[in-house]
Amino acid sequence: MAIILDIENNPFLRDIFEEGRHEGRQEGRHEGQIEGERALVRRQLARRFGVVPAWAEQHIAAADTTTLEQWGLRLLDATSLEEVFRTP
Repeated sequence: MAIILDIENNPFLRDIFEEGRHEGRQEGRHEGQIEGERALVRRQLARRFGVVPAWAEQHIAAADTTTLEQWGLRLLDATSLEEVFRTP
């Protein structure tokens, strides 16, 4: 015999479900934001230095928001792609 529970009519399950949905939305927003930042840095680098090589793409794909922001600012004054990605 199967037991069917209606999540919306069960306060305990509804709260857990809503919490999970909220966390999922936040995570999705964060992932969307960081992917947008990565895309912006790629476009800026391509415009400034031409084709972005695979090694730079790998760095961009692995970078967090803080690092992407640093690179975005650094590329304003950098004279080479390597200079943008240098470790301070």
